[in-house]
Amino acid sequence: KNAYKKLSDNRQNASRYFGLLFDAQLDQKDIIFVNEGINAIANIKFNVYYAFGHTDCSILIEFEKLLFTGDFVFENSYGRTDLPTGDFRLMQQNLEKYKSLISSHVCYYGH
Repeated sequence: KNAYKKLSDNRQNASRYFGLLFDAQLDQKDIIFVNEGINAIANIKFNVYYAFGHTDCSILIEFEKLLFTGDFVFENSYGRTDLPTGDFRLMQQNLEKYKSLISSHVCYYGH
């Protein structure tokens, strides 16, 4: 939900910093929002963890023994915290909080 407002603002979604100027205009009724905890889409259950730090909308998605990390972590590294809504302190806290989850799953990093 925190990401929705950023999609239509190229300063908040950081595309401006890379010369892309991405401003999506999406109708909320066409989006499935997820919450922290167990979610289901088309009868497929998955777990969502809020992992703020890279941004204020970073999440981890756990499906069976797979973990989709977005830009929160990469192999042997972690996401930037210097772009809009990044927070190095929160990143450190959440890296510690999710360390065992990350190390016990097959991770798919990045976008």
